[in-house]
Amino acid sequence: MTKKMLTGAVQKSLPIVGGVVGGGITFLTFKPCCDKLKISLQDTLLSNPNHVETKEEDIIFDKEDYEVN
Repeated sequence: MTKKMLTGAVQKSLPIVGGVVGGGITFLTFKPCCDKLKISLQDTLLSNPNHVETKEEDIIFDKEDYEVN
């Protein structure tokens, strides 16, 4: 009876432990990338009305191609 109870408890808790471990690994690997993305998107034309354009942005986004008449 004791072995059945122990195996039942392990079988029920194993997916929960796996989910916590998998979620923790995902969080730890995605957090640095998300922080870098947040920093790079803070000073864009859409998020900052006082944005100062750089030469690199002029090369990537040519305003003449997207002028609205």
